[in-house]
Amino acid sequence: MKNILLILTGLVVSMPLAADQEDILFNVVSLQAEAQRQVNNNEMTVYLQAEYEGSDSTAVANTVNNKMQWALQQAQQFPDIELQTHSYSTYPVYNKNIISGWRAHQSVRLVGQNAKKMTDLVAILQAKLLVKNMSFAPTRAAYRSAEHALIEQAMAAFKAKVEIIQGTMEKKNFRIVNIDIVTDQRQPQHRRGNAKMMTSLADSNTRPGVSSGTSKVTVTVSGKVQFF
Repeated sequence: MKNILLILTGLVVSMPLAADQEDILFNVVSLQAEAQRQVNNNEMTVYLQAEYEGSDSTAVANTVNNKMQWALQQAQQFPDIELQTHSYSTYPVYNKNIISGWRAHQSVRLVGQNAKKMTDLVAILQAKLLVKNMSFAPTRAAYRSAEHALIEQAMAAFKAKVEIIQGTMEKKNFRIVNIDIVTDQRQPQHRRGNAKMMTSLADSNTRPGVSSGTSKVTVTVSGKVQFF
């Protein structure tokens, strides 16, 4: 008898909770709105690499080190450009499972917002380094500024849709059950160097032609609204 009473008590307590959960399923509408804009790619990033191959491991390492030291000295002429060295490595070259030589390389990353100064520096560094990758993207500040403005626009569009549906519903009151805000940015433009392009650039020692373009930033607002 005591067990039966406990079970009945549990049913009485749980029924209001189940009723609340059922209630939220009525008159619920799923909505989505978005806003997007093109943002100027005002930051340029270039990866260059110093590399060398030879029979003496010490001479190979020294040659790459000297190239990189030279590159760092050249970059001092452009204080507005951020420079950071990356991934230094030396490894053996095999011929029929026998070490026939050594190869070393080290990369350097350049980041700047002045495209002309960036390309001027790249033109200088191409005398001893190879261009491996070039990309363009909005600065973090430009991206955040666009994102904040787009969130306001997307929320306004979401609210407008709610008001349109509200006008067609018998029950005019509403509440937002949940809402999600997602920001998406198109991948920045990349230019990867191939052997022909890098050889041509190195031989000509000219400033590479670039076009920074734009990136599309999209903010999507989605959620559920209950009318009551």
